[in-house]
Order: sequence, then structure tokens, then C-alpha cells
Amino acid sequence: MASNESSCCGRGFFPIVFAGAWLVIICVRASAVHAVTLSPGDVVIGAEIGSTDTDYGLIVVDPVTGDRTILSDNTHGTGPTFSGTIPSVTFASDGSLLVGANGLMRVDPATGNRTIISSPSVGTGPYDQFTAARQVGSQIILSGGSLLNVDPTTGNRTQIPGASLTSTFAVYGFLPNGSDLIIANEAINSVERLDPITGTTIVISSNTVGSGPFVPQGKNLTDVEYGPSGNLYIGTTYAGAGIISVNPVTGDRTLVTGIGVGTGPFFGGDGGQIGVAADGTLYEGGFLASTLVQVDPATGNRTILSDATHGTGPLFKQLTAACAVVPNVPEPSTIILATLGGLAMLAYGRRKQTRARNSLARNKL
Repeated sequence: MASNESSCCGRGFFPIVFAGAWLVIICVRASAVHAVTLSPGDVVIGAEIGSTDTDYGLIVVDPVTGDRTILSDNTHGTGPTFSGTIPSVTFASDGSLLVGANGLMRVDPATGNRTIISSPSVGTGPYDQFTAARQVGSQIILSGGSLLNVDPTTGNRTQIPGASLTSTFAVYGFLPNGSDLIIANEAINSVERLDPITGTTIVISSNTVGSGPFVPQGKNLTDVEYGPSGNLYIGTTYAGAGIISVNPVTGDRTLVTGIGVGTGPFFGGDGGQIGVAADGTLYEGGFLASTLVQVDPATGNRTILSDATHGTGPLFKQLTAACAVVPNVPEPSTIILATLGGLAMLAYGRRKQTRARNSLARNKL
């Protein structure tokens, strides 16, 4: 992760690259530009920033040092401000961030700029405050007072049949699973597969399906994420904000970290927002503890990665949003620069070939 505020062009400038017959670099003053380069493994959190109770935003945390950099807040990036706590942050298929704030917002990770996708004043259809958002195919699905399908172009919302959140249906985390969804249903503390077309559910794991520790009533299921081996990780307020691994085929459950499993700090029930890195490393955030913890999935050991005494950069408190780990894929800007560089090299190679042919022709004369 790096903040792009200087480069080979000199302090205070950054390059814009054009490729054609020649590779051209134009240096532009960067004083008005906010840019953060995300690296694979970086952790993005939503939190209150500082101690004024007025600034909310997204922070990028370095997974090695715990250092913090603001990606987007009321003074970083343009667009509607975050008016309060951020319940959800995740990556969309185009690499942008889907953020629960003022409705559903899209944040450009390169600039921090914010645009509203859907809200009470943007798009039509039922609306409620929501706790999670995920892109599923071409649609975005929200959970809140119901499960809603959102058209990312118009912001229009339609309710998924049978998926109003009643006393027997309360979803605080869900995942795409082909054309279905994997949901963590807090109302009956079960993990279910949901058909978003019909609203039909099939229980994958519960107190009657699968073996292993079961989260009792009164303890929340707060998040659900895929592990790299295909297992499911469930964030809870059970067992000291433990994390449970679920086999999606058998429904069997294993406490990965929590009271009695692993060493290190506990949140005491104040946690449950989780992220999973490509190598299986787990991250969990504490709301009141204002702490981001790294969890070894093999041992369950917990290590503080970032807080007031770990890592440098702007402090956060009330870590409210899920820890979205940057996918281990090339950044769009990297792909673009590599393509531009390749075009320049291709043009250069073609010029060399042309010169060589011309020289050979002259020598034959």
C-alpha cells in the first residue's frame, strides 16, 4: 500500500502515461490528487476516524506493519460524505468498493471518490437500512429489513421473494454461491442456502444439521466469508467473538478461534466482523475495542495488527464495517500501465524491424 504523491517526475508531481508510437509521460502537479495504491493482502475497514465523532470513512491497513492510511472520508475523495457509521464494505466485480453509508455507495479505491448507487432518493422500490451488500452476477444484493436486489445502473430495488427479515429470518452476512446465496440467519442461528429467485432456503448447518459447536440463541451471527479451501467462516459474538468454520457439504462446525481456542486478546463479544486473505489468514474487528486482530487459522492464535499502539497513521475507533481484504489479483491501473508499456515496446520493436529491413534493402542495392 502506498500513497501516490511523488514519483520519478519529482516531488509534488505524478505521471500520466500515454502510449502510441512513443511512450509519453506527462507530469501533473499532485497537490489536488488523493490516491492510495492498494496491494494484495491490504485490509480495508470502515470506522470512525479520530476522536471527534464527526468523521467516518475507509482506512487501509497494511497486513504486515498495521500502518493505517485513509482511503476515503469527509476530506479524502469527492462526493457525498459518510454521515455515520459504516455497516458494510466489500469489493465489487470491477474492483471498486461497495459501502453501506447514506444508502449504498460506490467508492473508487484509486481516488477515494464516492457516488451513491441506491438510496431513498436514488432508485425506486422498497428501502430499509441494511447491514451487508454483495455483488452477485450483474446485481447487487442488500440485507437489511429485507433482502433486496439492486440494479447497479439505476439503483432500483426489488425484494427477493420470501426474504423479508422477520422473527424467523434475519441475515447479517451472505455470500454468492453460483446462482444462490449462502446466508447466516441470526434468527435461528443457522447457515442456509437461499434461492434469490424463489426465496426457497435449504439449511446447511444448524443445531440439528452437522456436528460441532453451535451458536446458542442470543449470540449473533455477524458475518460469513469463504475460506480459500471452500469452507465457510462465520463471525459471531459467541465464545469471546469467536470465528466458526463450517463445512458446506456436511454442515460440521469447528471453533477456529475463541474462548478455549488460540491465544491472544478477546473482544468479549464485541466483534464478529471478519475478513479472509488469500493465504487463509483471518482478520477480525472490534467495535468498542477499536482494534483489528490477525488470526492464525491453524492455531486460532490472535495478534493485534492495528490499534492505538500498533501501526502508525490516523487512529480509528468503533470499527463498524467488515474487513474487506484486497483480492490477490492485478490492480486495474497495473493492468493498464502494463498494457501501455507493452504497446510502447511493441511499437519500438516494430520500428527496429522496419529499420533493419530498410538497411538490408540498401545493402543489397
